[in-house]
Amino acid sequence: MRVLLVEDSDDDALLIEGLLRRDGLDVSVTRVEERRALDEALTLDWDLVISDFSLPQFTAIDVLRAVRERGL
Repeated sequence: MRVLLVEDSDDDALLIEGLLRRDGLDVSVTRVEERRALDEALTLDWDLVISDFSLPQFTAIDVLRAVRERGL
């Protein structure tokens, strides 16, 4: 499963990835923290996008809008 993780905290990112793996999911996690990196990542196909609610440059609502705009 290809997972895009939008998260600015190293600890939270490790926790989320660990929980996914602990639950038996075979995941490949790509993490982004900045808006430009998010826009680039959304040119690829993802099975799941997980986002922190509040990041320094944008919010989870912005992530959802970007995902919807690309028809993902």
